[in-house]
Amino acid sequence: MASLRLKKEDVGAFTQLYVLLSVIIFIVSQQSLFFASFFISPTNVLSSEPFSLANPWHYLRLFFHPFGHHSVLALCANAAFLFFLSPLVEKKYSKSILLGMFFTCALVSASLTVAFFQNPIQGGTGFTFLYLLLCLIDSLEKQEFSFSLCIILILFLIRVFYEAVDEQDLSAFMHLVGSLVASILAFIHTKKPIRRKPVAKKEMKTKK
Repeated sequence: MASLRLKKEDVGAFTQLYVLLSVIIFIVSQQSLFFASFFISPTNVLSSEPFSLANPWHYLRLFFHPFGHHSVLALCANAAFLFFLSPLVEKKYSKSILLGMFFTCALVSASLTVAFFQNPIQGGTGFTFLYLLLCLIDSLEKQEFSFSLCIILILFLIRVFYEAVDEQDLSAFMHLVGSLVASILAFIHTKKPIRRKPVAKKEMKTKK
């Protein structure tokens, strides 16, 4: 009886690296709150630890907060979504484009948190939603309807809404805004016209 095996190449290298770093950071963060603070976004001026223009670490936290996770459940949930969606996403987009989208998503979501919210954000929720949007865009471009993708999207949004209501924290929605901006930029980038070199016309010589 043949067994179903998950091949190493099924999950993209970019996703594997992100999940691996997130796991390592989560383990170390359980032992050091100081280390964990580097992977939480800054917040606005009304909070106890507002964003400081004079603190260089706060600028890094604008980009690194997706690597931090507040619980094992959140980390495993994001990893499961990313592993499932990774083959399609990393097949279409290069690692440089994915890296650009990752940091765009992180910067937008953290900047909005700094501007409007007192509670920080962290985790790969925005990155996961970005993968979902990229898969959805690809499905629409191919004019195909993916029922499984719709179910995954609905389950993911239910999870985000439940966590936001349960914790009474709307800052979690900034993850979604950041990923939406990143996916739009990726869509615009992939739709740029490709410049083709002019083909030299061969002159036909006629024999007399």
